[in-house]
Amino acid sequence: MREWIAEAVGVRAMSPGGARVVCHLRGARGHEDGRYVRAVNRTKDRSPVTAAALLASSLFVAGCASAPSPEPSPLRAEASVPVADTTGQALDAAWEALTEAGLRVEASDIREDRSIWDRSNWVVVSQVVEGERVALSVEKFADPVCWEKATTCEWAVVYEFSSTGDAESGQFELDGGPARLTYSVAAGLTTEGKRVADIYFQDIAMHHESSSIDTIINVDGPGSAPFDLGPREGTYFLMTEVREGDVSDVSINVVVEQMRPAGP
Repeated sequence: MREWIAEAVGVRAMSPGGARVVCHLRGARGHEDGRYVRAVNRTKDRSPVTAAALLASSLFVAGCASAPSPEPSPLRAEASVPVADTTGQALDAAWEALTEAGLRVEASDIREDRSIWDRSNWVVVSQVVEGERVALSVEKFADPVCWEKATTCEWAVVYEFSSTGDAESGQFELDGGPARLTYSVAAGLTTEGKRVADIYFQDIAMHHESSSIDTIINVDGPGSAPFDLGPREGTYFLMTEVREGDVSDVSINVVVEQMRPAGP
């Protein structure tokens, strides 16, 4: 069988008379749109039948060459996968669920930028999803409910103590949240440059013969001021000491407060 090959735009077909026609894109220069048609006789037969077949094949291929190339199929966008809300879950469980879903997970402490070693000790407070990345904000299960940036807490009076000289208060409990002390001191005659009184804030766990004082607040003159105690948990008490040789008619009032959940 005589085989005729026409090269143009990449389509296979049969020419009239049964000759096989193959169309390819070659991008030859000097031809519009880089297309050309070339009919090749694979045999050495130059008979009138061969010439006729060649002419028919050329006409057929010309039509092939003018056929538009099929448009490439657009890439189908992958449907976004819903990301489960892990707020309130233990970090280890949340981490496993999100990573198994093919997401990149990051976790950070919202309170003190502490390192995360054991994920089971942490709870997810909030999450932010950005594409395939999930950022988790976490805190420890053991953390107190209230802290400096808590929006559901407010300052509450835990203990109040008043004295007119050297004295020791009763004990009171703090639950781990931020605490502060506010003192108010009134006095009569004072010696210039001398302290009026000292206020001691003491942890009961440190109260033994060889222990040191937790916190000492030196009061240099009559007046009032707050003092930040930081997060405190445990049992505490107060002591006051008046500088009797340098002051008279002293009255001291101390209020201890801690952040507690706000009421309804």
